[in-house]
Amino acid sequence: MDFSLAQLQAFVLTYETGSFKSAAIKAGKRSQAIAKLVATLEESCDVLLFERHVRRLEVTDEAKKLYKLSKRVLLDSDQISTMLSSFDEDLPSSLTLAIDSLLISDVVTKSYKAVLDEIPTLDLALLTGNTDQVAQWVKDGTADMGLRASPFNSEDELTVVSAFNFKTLSVASPNVLSSGSVMNKSDLSRLIQIVPKFVYEYGLADGHVISDKVITSNNLQNTLAMVEAGMGWAVVPEFNIHTQLANQSLVEFSIEGSVPVVWTAEIIYSNDDNLSLAGDIFIQQIQQIEPF
Repeated sequence: MDFSLAQLQAFVLTYETGSFKSAAIKAGKRSQAIAKLVATLEESCDVLLFERHVRRLEVTDEAKKLYKLSKRVLLDSDQISTMLSSFDEDLPSSLTLAIDSLLISDVVTKSYKAVLDEIPTLDLALLTGNTDQVAQWVKDGTADMGLRASPFNSEDELTVVSAFNFKTLSVASPNVLSSGSVMNKSDLSRLIQIVPKFVYEYGLADGHVISDKVITSNNLQNTLAMVEAGMGWAVVPEFNIHTQLANQSLVEFSIEGSVPVVWTAEIIYSNDDNLSLAGDIFIQQIQQIEPF
């Protein structure tokens, strides 16, 4: 019992289109060639896959059983061909990305999806952590590349590439402050402020911390949960809280005399010598993100 990928392809296309002629058009071959491939498959395996009637084919029970398995074999064959091509083209085999939890969003997800679209054989691994963790993972080689909120500090061990800017909002629970409130710094200082841990780690407290009492957090989702629970107020990326603002589990307020704060996201990696094609594609995709 012998069969070929060409025979399986002819069978699958005939099964899906309902005729040798339609299958031939889809395959770019003559209908006689498709019919012969199916016939030789049936003869070799001693099975009838299609009852031939005038102007139509009738699928047999054996064909119904064979179809799903044949389809899977053809898909596997395509993946093998793609992988072999990647070997020949010397494409990167893996990429580990570290993503700052502050920056998790649909547009960032689309950016690393685009890398897989370009290199389907790539083994992609994702790590999510706070701003400092992202830097540490890149420094120690755990991650090939990181996307983090910029601490505005230079680090000699890392290559830094600007990514995109994003607006931040001051938010609180509606049980703590009214939506649209204008707070002076003196009154606001009496409320607990929930502050990202990296603000202290990178010496940014003077420009960011207003309240006399703070809770530090190294995870945006934990920060939002605490704010929603009425434990304090926080400055957070606007693009991450659309749902909470819409359902009013969080409300925006402004600080008297302050202007909207815009933060910067940046891509970090060890050096250009270690930058792979996959990493280069990721950088290109991230830099196409419009400012939030």
